[in-house]
Amino acid sequence: MSAAVPGTGFDLSVLVVARDAAGQLAECLASASFAREIVVVLDRCADRSAEIAQQAGARVLEGAWPVEADRRNAGIALCTRAWILELDADERVSEALRRDLEPALSRTEYAFYYVPLHNYIGDVWVKHGWGAYNGVAAKPCLFRKGAKIWGAG
Repeated sequence: MSAAVPGTGFDLSVLVVARDAAGQLAECLASASFAREIVVVLDRCADRSAEIAQQAGARVLEGAWPVEADRRNAGIALCTRAWILELDADERVSEALRRDLEPALSRTEYAFYYVPLHNYIGDVWVKHGWGAYNGVAAKPCLFRKGAKIWGAG
């Protein structure tokens, strides 16, 4: 894997797939601004999501995909970097995750990572109870290009 040139970001594409996410998208993209490439796939958006993504310097693909897998696979296909981090518009890259990326992406024995998530209700991190129980604790959203394809299920 080629390492990122200092000061230009990790050899990483960040992929955000969204629909009418204008209220969340700018903050999401700002948290991922260290990446070498940001790809945003917008599904049937009727708000300012495309404008917000373009202002953030993202490559934008707009269209209509009735199946989630098709939408996400279209975005994965557009990503050009060695590694891909999938985010939803309501997710943010924390400073801790950003720090962990460099050593993780330099390892050659892994093709994907499960990324731990913190689930929030408003500004409150839900560690226990209903929100923590029903929320996802981690997901396989960091992977080498070519290592992940969404199934049609």
